[in-house]
Amino acid sequence: MPKLFFARSLVTPDRSVAPLKNRMGILIFNLPGLVIIALAFAIAYGIGALTGRSEEGPLTLFGGLFVLIFDLSYRLLKANGHWFTPSRGGSLFFLPAWMLGALWIVLGIVYTLQQ
Repeated sequence: MPKLFFARSLVTPDRSVAPLKNRMGILIFNLPGLVIIALAFAIAYGIGALTGRSEEGPLTLFGGLFVLIFDLSYRLLKANGHWFTPSRGGSLFFLPAWMLGALWIVLGIVYTLQQ
């Protein structure tokens, strides 16, 4: 049986599993980004539930506003933070979280005006 080994596979030539540090993969998010986005939309949903307005427009608007505030605050308070580098703050889909927050603010305004 021929020995097949793919350089990027998880299996080494002796058929053992490669250690975690040797595995290749692409992460399209980072932990601060997930925490910032989850916390921002949880707060926005909570405010909507308390005020009785849980429509899509206000949720998106306030969620985006909180994402923008949280991510920019994180980047400003972090010693090596940077405005555009995704790894220096929250990121999702290789974009800084504050950019997604700005997009969600615009979409929230549009959704609110359409209602």
